Amino acid sequence: QQTAREAVYAAIRQRISDSPYAYYFDRVTATFEGGTLRLAGRVPTWHLKQILQEKLKGVKDVEVIINDVNVISPAWLGRGRPR
Repeated sequence: QQTAREAVYAAIRQRISDSPYAYYFDRVTATFEGGTLRLAGRVPTWHLKQILQEKLKGVKDVEVIINDVNVISPAWLGRGRPR
């Protein structure tokens, strides 16, 4: 039987993989602790940052989503940090 944490991560993976934007979310990580889901990483547009957050709303046991995903110009996604 899955723990609550495992169930949350499974639901996140499923919702992201079902998204037509899944490719853009491959640079995003999620951590779950005590009802709080924290998202971190990079996406190319503000719109995708919001879509990601909306896709993950309503996951069982997630009470709060902290969206720390950075919006990075597509030109910088394939590179390291801007100089």
